[in-house]
Order: sequence, then structure tokens, then C-alpha cells
Amino acid sequence: KFAFIHGEAPRISVSFYKIGDEKITLLKTLEKRQCNSLFWCPTGQFIILAGLRSMNGIMEFIDTSDMTVMTNPQEHFMCTDVEWDPTGRFVTTAVSFWGHKMDNGFWLWNFQGRQISKNPMDGFCALLWRPRPPTLLTTKKQKEIRKKMKEYSRTFEMQDIRSKSKASKDVLD
Repeated sequence: KFAFIHGEAPRISVSFYKIGDEKITLLKTLEKRQCNSLFWCPTGQFIILAGLRSMNGIMEFIDTSDMTVMTNPQEHFMCTDVEWDPTGRFVTTAVSFWGHKMDNGFWLWNFQGRQISKNPMDGFCALLWRPRPPTLLTTKKQKEIRKKMKEYSRTFEMQDIRSKSKASKDVLD
């Protein structure tokens, strides 16, 4: 898949395409959007349409598997930067001191566009996620773990139940 921004304000559109066997197919065009930047999630399913700098930090979180807009447009006023974490579960938006001299800091969101925290910080300049390190497990071991996942889940659920009942008993004593 790929996406691009086209048109002139206020009629900016974002079109999504997929590349198939020897042809390119339009998936969907989202019209009348306030964006000047696109940020793909590392897993490739989600994308943020962002209106940075002069567009006041308006953002839309899109699930490209079915082209749904996951939230109403969100705003991080004066936003200068957007960074996905390597897992694709979280994203940060930031107002950098290099772009604006006030209201610096970063906000943390989940992949669906729900704000998790606001972190104001005078003089904040940049945030960069640590790359995801390669797994130490062999491919064979990963397959074995996936195969036994239900068994592992039951074991951990039983441990959780025991811990909760022990905690309840301790509270009563």
C-alpha cells in the first residue's frame, strides 16, 4: 500500500492505493482533510494524517485494513513532530523548541488515537524511540511458543487467580 496527499486547501485529499500483479488499484480517497504529512505505523496497518506546523496539529488516525477513521480529528496545537514506536502500539506528538519557543513537550497516544498522557517540558527538542532489538529466539523456538500459547495462558491465568485470592486474604487478615 501507499498513500499520497493531493489538492489545495481547503480541498486536500488523501488517496490510498495497493500494488497488485502488474497494476495499481485505488482503495479509497479521503476528501477534505486537514493534513500536510502522513505517518505510517511500522506494522503498516495504521496511518496518521497530520496537519503539522501551520495546520495547528490536527491528526486523524486511520485503520487502512478497512479504511475506517478511528477517532474524531485530534489536535496537538503547534505540533512539529510525530513518531511511532517500533511496535506500532504507541505514537508521540511533540512541539519542539526548534520549531516553537513555547508550549514545548510531547504527548503520548495509543494507535487508535486515544491520548494517554501530556508531558510539558520547557526547552524540549526531540524524542526518538529505541529500535526494537532482534529476538534472541530461533525461528523453531518462536513456532513452539506460538503453538503452546493457550497452554501458557491457562498457566498464567491460574497464577493470577491465586495471587488475587492471596491478596484478598491478606487484606481480610
